[in-house]
Amino acid sequence: MRAYEDLARVNQQVLHLEPINDTSAWASIDPGSFSFVDEHNGYSLKVADTVASIKYVVNTSHVQVGCLEGMMLAGDILPGDWILYQSETGLASTPVSLWSLLEPKCSHILIPDEAASQYPVRFLDIGGSFTFSITASVTIPGIRHSKKPLLFLSIGNPTLFHTKTSYTRDKFGSETMTVTLQHEIFNTGLSTVTVHMPDASMLCPKTSFTLTIKCACPPSKTLSFIYSPVIPPLEFLHGHPKNSKKKPLLINLKPNYRPPSHLGIAIPLSDNIYNADPAKSRPRDYYQHSKESGRYKQCHNKTSQEECGCTDAMKLSSLQRNTDCRERAYRLRHPGKMWPQFIISEQDKEDQWLEDPYVLTLHEVNNRHNYLVTDTPSASLIALRDSGLKIANGSQLYSTRGLKITMLGSELYHFRATVIEGFSYCPLQDEFQFYVDKPPLAYPTQMIIIASVSVGIGGAVIIIYLYYLSKHYVPPPRTFGSQCMDIHHD
Repeated sequence: MRAYEDLARVNQQVLHLEPINDTSAWASIDPGSFSFVDEHNGYSLKVADTVASIKYVVNTSHVQVGCLEGMMLAGDILPGDWILYQSETGLASTPVSLWSLLEPKCSHILIPDEAASQYPVRFLDIGGSFTFSITASVTIPGIRHSKKPLLFLSIGNPTLFHTKTSYTRDKFGSETMTVTLQHEIFNTGLSTVTVHMPDASMLCPKTSFTLTIKCACPPSKTLSFIYSPVIPPLEFLHGHPKNSKKKPLLINLKPNYRPPSHLGIAIPLSDNIYNADPAKSRPRDYYQHSKESGRYKQCHNKTSQEECGCTDAMKLSSLQRNTDCRERAYRLRHPGKMWPQFIISEQDKEDQWLEDPYVLTLHEVNNRHNYLVTDTPSASLIALRDSGLKIANGSQLYSTRGLKITMLGSELYHFRATVIEGFSYCPLQDEFQFYVDKPPLAYPTQMIIIASVSVGIGGAVIIIYLYYLSKHYVPPPRTFGSQCMDIHHD
């Protein structure tokens, strides 16, 4: 059979079959855009598994058919359940020998929402979820005669996430499927999620929609430390911001500055150099250990600060790899106290505060140890401590709840915060720097000064007292010994 060119119009009308005998029947159609003509003699009429040949065209709505294959049916045949073919036959008794397939015209529309269509590949982190919806509709009124769903969902790897679906249908026959994917287990992998319309014609521009879901680290997911108060980038680079007490919020680092070590302020041992300038000398290089430490990064093999090529982004960065370009730091008065706050950022999602159940570690990148960290243990932290979890570098685990750092020393502190593995597939990490200003005098200088001042004040009091006596002292009368006095008369 060849494809009949008026197939689309045929599919819009109801066919009525009235058997004459076991091998023939009268066929009629409701009024519509399609009508029988004499040229339809010899055409084949297919209903389910029955194939009948048109023997005689009575008029535009009635024909007589004879059964060629299957059992002659009776009753009303809905649009779409019967079809007319143009056939080629030999003798009158020869059955149909040549068949061809015909794809109906498109009558379905598939519309994914913006959340689904914006990115064909989606990432789900541990505990992450993604919700999207797909809408399907029929363009030919009345073509749907059953409650069979238009949309079907298939998942390539259903073990990666929990799937929840819901369906809504309006009075016009449009159907919307809403799908929620929840990744709850620590298991990386990839899966396809496909929503398709099995009844749609392949001539439709879109009969299915497929998303690729990767249970892995989202490339745009980052951890960021929030400085308080927030200083705009331009103000940080060139301004002179002050707090409510009119005290400066920032401090300028000296060229080639290095933080103190556990041996003292004058003996820096860190390899990190801040505000690097190869054209200038390095301060505090008094001892061999200090001379052998300290390495340029951005300024390696450069002869001047201009050649280092530091950008504004590098100058604003708190990361260890950009210390050469770091010229300024947030200032705190001794003892430096701060309550770290972090946010988790991801493209097309709202920022999320780093809170329970996250657990993190803190490390001072210049190996300073004169600071204290306190927190309020959360349920997840207690569970991890009870499990005996050991961190590779021996770092202590801390909860984000009530986290506080007290810097007992002076000058620059450079911390790195890292969320431990198991809470995210991503290496969530960020760094922050604070400069502790106005520290007390170092031991024993303070004690020496206190003792010297005390001796000086005590000596001054004694001298003043002796001077006062010399001016105001009156000898008391003698109460023993000779009471005779020489009488002198003028």
